[in-house]
Amino acid sequence: MPARHRSADVAVVADDLTGAADTAVHFVRAGQEILLVSLAFGAASPPFSGGGGLAIDTGTRGCAPPQAVREVRRAAGLVRRLRPALVYKKVDSQLRGRPGLEIETLRRELGLRCALVAPAHPDQERVTRGGVHLVRGVPVADAEPGRDPGAPVHESQLPALVAGQAGVEVAHVTLPDLESGPAFLDRRIGGLIAEGYKAITFDAICRRDLERIADAASGRSAEVLLAGSAGLAAALAARRSPGPLASTAAPPRCGSMLLVCGSTARALRRQVARLAASGRCVAITWTPRSLAGEACREERASAVEAWAGSDAVLQTPQDRLDAATCSPAAILAGLADLALAMVARRRPDAVFLSGGDTARAVLEAAGATALRLRGEASPGVAWGLAVGGILDGLAVLTRSGAFGGDEDLLALYDSCGKDATDE
Repeated sequence: MPARHRSADVAVVADDLTGAADTAVHFVRAGQEILLVSLAFGAASPPFSGGGGLAIDTGTRGCAPPQAVREVRRAAGLVRRLRPALVYKKVDSQLRGRPGLEIETLRRELGLRCALVAPAHPDQERVTRGGVHLVRGVPVADAEPGRDPGAPVHESQLPALVAGQAGVEVAHVTLPDLESGPAFLDRRIGGLIAEGYKAITFDAICRRDLERIADAASGRSAEVLLAGSAGLAAALAARRSPGPLASTAAPPRCGSMLLVCGSTARALRRQVARLAASGRCVAITWTPRSLAGEACREERASAVEAWAGSDAVLQTPQDRLDAATCSPAAILAGLADLALAMVARRRPDAVFLSGGDTARAVLEAAGATALRLRGEASPGVAWGLAVGGILDGLAVLTRSGAFGGDEDLLALYDSCGKDATDE
């Protein structure tokens, strides 16, 4: 893209809100922020004031292909107006959604020659070896993402998945290619682009592999679309600017926190159970029928009053998306409505939102127009300040539901309450 008249350093496009946040936050430099908007918030003209960057949530992970294409094209329109130095397409490290389709749509809309695709996130045991994408050593289609209720993954071969969704020929770069040195890797990528491949996928089994890919890609941002996990984004960010990263910036001190956990991921369920067992928060499990508006007033009042006297973690049963009587949209709307009723009863210092659909539903219901991303509260947990609506100015922490170990949520809660520093 042309270098002159840039109003943003980086633009990140993701198919869900937490993915946009946990990726964009790596590009935040000390003293700056990145504005995160969702197309669900009506972001045709986001309140962007220049500098830093823009992160866009298209909200398309569970969408049908025609709608996904339309929304990615809308995002591309925002990106073209900003003329950023770097465009990064966030890809779920478990390959959920339609990454191939969205990568190719964005590449075409921006007029770039090729997409370089590396969804591995080794820190989370999500790697690509011999073209096969693995989650904790299991081919992704045979692991939990293959049973995802909203966006199941049916193909473990990364090049085949991208080619099948994008409708283009895909080349693959192997571990031996990565280990053959930077000059060889640069020639390999350049040769594949010259041959006309529109997408190139990469093996990666460790951080060093992502760093090698980042090194090779950094000089090609004017002609390629970089696509991958938050792991690749972190490697790229470390190479792009001499300024200090803000990824370890702590949020303001949180004397009280409301946690809203709508994801069905087993990792999050274990974390919530551990936090509740510690006695630090009261756990409130809201049923699908209750969230859809069929609960008695006493049950709702009880939940709100429980929050009035203690910090709380609000969750739905693991089978909520399978409930025949409630649509997922209705359940999310009900969950958001209850969360905001709790905020109205007692305003917290921070809100933690886990699961991309959950985060978007709560922020949209609150009337927020954006998040001003400031940094990471802990690995994988982005934080920023809400812009607009009833949460305006409130610290908001977001994280994917399928992230972290059993103690992570408890550690985050303790860290934000005890170790965070005031602004």
